[in-house]
Amino acid sequence: MFHPMGPDRFLTNILKTVALFTMPARGRNSKNGITGAIDNMHVLGKKIIPLMMGLVMGLASIAYSQSDLTQQGIAFMQAQRFEAAVRLFTQIAKKDPNDFMAIYYRGMAQYYLNNTDAAISDYTQAIKKNPSNADFLTSRGVAYFRKGEYDRAKKDLDTALKIKPDDANAINQKAWMMATCPDPLYRDGKKAVSLAERAVKYKAVPNYMDTLAAAYAETGQFKRAISIQRKVITMLTQEERFDRLDQYLTRLKAYETGQPWRASTKKVMRAQKIEKQPQLNGEAKPPVKKIPDRKIAEKVTDPPKQPATKTVQPKTDHSEKNEFSKKIVASKASQYPYTIFISTYQDPNVSKKKVVKLRNNNDPAYVSHAFFKDSGHWYQIYYGWYPDIESAKKTAESLQKRHFRKAIVVKKPFALQVGVYESKTTLKQTEKRLVNLNYPPYRVKNSQNPKQIRLLIGAYSTATVPDKILATLKSAGFDPIVVKR
Repeated sequence: MFHPMGPDRFLTNILKTVALFTMPARGRNSKNGITGAIDNMHVLGKKIIPLMMGLVMGLASIAYSQSDLTQQGIAFMQAQRFEAAVRLFTQIAKKDPNDFMAIYYRGMAQYYLNNTDAAISDYTQAIKKNPSNADFLTSRGVAYFRKGEYDRAKKDLDTALKIKPDDANAINQKAWMMATCPDPLYRDGKKAVSLAERAVKYKAVPNYMDTLAAAYAETGQFKRAISIQRKVITMLTQEERFDRLDQYLTRLKAYETGQPWRASTKKVMRAQKIEKQPQLNGEAKPPVKKIPDRKIAEKVTDPPKQPATKTVQPKTDHSEKNEFSKKIVASKASQYPYTIFISTYQDPNVSKKKVVKLRNNNDPAYVSHAFFKDSGHWYQIYYGWYPDIESAKKTAESLQKRHFRKAIVVKKPFALQVGVYESKTTLKQTEKRLVNLNYPPYRVKNSQNPKQIRLLIGAYSTATVPDKILATLKSAGFDPIVVKR
């Protein structure tokens, strides 16, 4: 490869890079350490470049190997394989006890495993090695909040914001604490609103908007809280992020009944809601009423993101390639673009049983297969198909009265069409085969020929579907095509 700077300077730069990546973490964060290492390596490179080539390649290999392990650990975190992440980051920390990033990431994995004390211990170690890192302080503050040590939590979050005043995550976490802390001494609704609005202004993501809704509820602005929380749920649904949807729905229900939210911590083991009471000296002093049998997770710091990569929200994964083409039947518009999401499971047999049970009750339920990079395959359950959002909303409201908590209207205009049938016998036989494959289909009349029935599977936002379902159907003798429903 041609290097315009010339081989001498190019190799010297390699030496500089190796010096940075192979020195202990403490040295990497010391200006003198970095400068000295670079100067030394620069001289060394100038004097004995020919003799150093083999050594450089060896050192570069070591640096790459360590970096590669870190990347693998981060990948474990993103895939929610937290125990594997703990083991890997422990291995990295043993090789280099000063690698504070490995220790910090291990703390995050411990936090997600609910090992709060272990998480705090790791965060503390990381902070001792790098006391000016706002992310480390924010994460420890969140862990202290979960543990119920509110004074320590507040101190860490305040320190993080002094170091990095515009850090959206620290702002959001401080707002969450001030809006939802079970201890009224640490709540301040007005300041929570101000902070949450700042965080959302920086980044209008569901997590920050959820905090803003909680802050509005704390100040008695329930209409605004309800409006924001509904937007949060819509965003999560459109992004197909159903893993923690229950939490957001439960908070929405609290706001709709005029209740502010109280976070769950180890001091207050259950989530609490507060009965409306008159204000006394500017601070509500209500009795606490426990919600039985309901455990709600508190706000958490998101898992680490891959360095120097674009953040990608979970979407249906189309990266898996196979030999089956995805043929699309063009049409001007979908007849039934709307449907209602009601549940999701990773076990296809569970989803199939749920759908069969609903259908036995004459409910038009069906399964839609989705794949997410961060959590794998999911088998979502949808209810009905509707020509407009108004009719879908009416059905969703009736389902909510029937205790379908996750009855959420979504726009999913595409589906897989297995075939078009006139014979009822053939139609029933085909349906039975598809149910055995864990893909219960549903019937939609053919608008071009009322005598014909279109047999469809799933509901999708775009014309591309997971390859696994195509492969499964193809191997069973079907030739599915993607259509607008």
